[in-house]
Amino acid sequence: MSSLDKQYFEQTESSILLNTYKCEIFVPESYFESKLAVQDGEIYNLFFIVKYKLYHSENDSGQKNYGDFLFPSIVTTKPDIVDSAELDIYGEMEKFRVFTYYKGSPILNNRFIVKTSIMVERFVSLRNDGKIRAFYGKIPDIENKVQKIHDTKLGIPQYIQQLTISEVYRDRNDYSRPSRLVLTSQDRDNSKIRALNMRENSAFTSTLAGIGFEDVKSMLTVSDNRDDRNAKTISPIEKVIKGI
Repeated sequence: MSSLDKQYFEQTESSILLNTYKCEIFVPESYFESKLAVQDGEIYNLFFIVKYKLYHSENDSGQKNYGDFLFPSIVTTKPDIVDSAELDIYGEMEKFRVFTYYKGSPILNNRFIVKTSIMVERFVSLRNDGKIRAFYGKIPDIENKVQKIHDTKLGIPQYIQQLTISEVYRDRNDYSRPSRLVLTSQDRDNSKIRALNMRENSAFTSTLAGIGFEDVKSMLTVSDNRDDRNAKTISPIEKVIKGI
């Protein structure tokens, strides 16, 4: 969350409570499909990289920018109300469950985290599949945070980490261009780029990898149409694929 919003959350010995009129947390439905959000009665276990909005009075319209909870771990939370909505929060319409909390409700039921290297492995897997719901420029810091929280070091130099992340995120209009060639220090969102999962990514950077698509039409289209700029030779396997 932003430093300005910290005043609206109160930390107790074991939990974090809401200290303003209302808070809404927007959980992508895909989190439930991938077990990043799991319901257990009235309690939810939630991967706490999500968007939120604060309302400071009953008449507050909430017409403001979304805030970000960027805590890369599973937390327990108990919303007062859970609704469903279809919203455009990350650049396209998708389904969300909207968790609503009122003043005094615990945003985090238990602020103590069980440390496990599995969470670090899961984060890296999500990052490689382009499923970390955060601004590209913040992902290296979040990845460092998850290692610190769970006392697990990946042992990867920072420049390798940043290079890997920049390969996952690519120009929204030209997937051949990694994000490091697209974004500048002035950018504050992902509007210019799109995250590709590892299969999509490899398909757009390797003709042979293009056959990895499960969809036959996508497989043949990518493999046949990919433009290897400045390539002077074609492998025997690629000749077979392209029918040369």
